[in-house]
Amino acid sequence: RKRRLCGNTLGLTMIHQAINQTDQSSSSSSSTSSSSTSSSSKASEITALTMAYNIALQTLQATTKPKRPPNPFIAYGNEMRVQIRQELTHAQALLTNDIAKPKAVATELGRRWKSLHPQDQAKWRDAYKQAFALYKTEQNEWRGKRDVLKQIQQQIDVANNVIQVPKKPANAYMKYQA
Repeated sequence: RKRRLCGNTLGLTMIHQAINQTDQSSSSSSSTSSSSTSSSSKASEITALTMAYNIALQTLQATTKPKRPPNPFIAYGNEMRVQIRQELTHAQALLTNDIAKPKAVATELGRRWKSLHPQDQAKWRDAYKQAFALYKTEQNEWRGKRDVLKQIQQQIDVANNVIQVPKKPANAYMKYQA
């Protein structure tokens, strides 16, 4: 609910700004004609909504969708993988001139994670929880921006009298399953 309320106020602010801009430009450039007031008001509304949509689209495109943080084991592996690869390569270099195979590195990584003390694992888990909380807030902000874009698009469709095609009705099998 918080995300939607934030997104709605942002969207309404952008819509009001766009309407004010178009009203100012249309009032300075148009003369008083009573016959075209309804069509010009609808056109100015559509123009304002389109401008608000473009602004919302630019703000959404300026930010990238947040990526989920790696889980504790993956984060541990990302940090330790280079060290383990060097150790295994050094150990193999005595026997052959090969580098450590990815499977051997992954196996050793899993073995070390399992043998890691629970307190040390807890450090990685706590870091993950903090990163995940930050990810959730960033994701809610991003979704709020996306919801504003969808809301403005729906308003544009209503202003243009676009008819939404209903979903295809459920077939007999789907009705049976329900």
